[in-house]
Amino acid sequence: MSENELIGTIYSQLLEEFGFGYIEKDLWMIAENLSEKIVNEQPQLNENQQSLINWMQENECYTGDPLESISDLFLEATPSDRFPDLPLSCVEAAYQSLNNQQKMELVSEYLKQYSEQEG
Repeated sequence: MSENELIGTIYSQLLEEFGFGYIEKDLWMIAENLSEKIVNEQPQLNENQQSLINWMQENECYTGDPLESISDLFLEATPSDRFPDLPLSCVEAAYQSLNNQQKMELVSEYLKQYSEQEG
């Protein structure tokens, strides 16, 4: 949903809820402020997080199970102890570049997108 669509949705809800008790211009301003706050508070995924979400979604097409995609990501993204001199794969490098907070955001966003597709 774009920011303008979000503003329109919030405005419509405010208008429906509060109706004629407020000036429409004030409701529109409130809607703009709320949408800006919502957009700014959502974590923005970095390029590696987005690439890994894409990988998980592609993997999900084969398995049909979102939790298996999360498990597969962990298995694929963990470098081998047996061959430490091998260069990292793209998945390994992207995953290893993330801190724990970014990993949680990655999984949270992946599950959110999956839930929206299913719903």
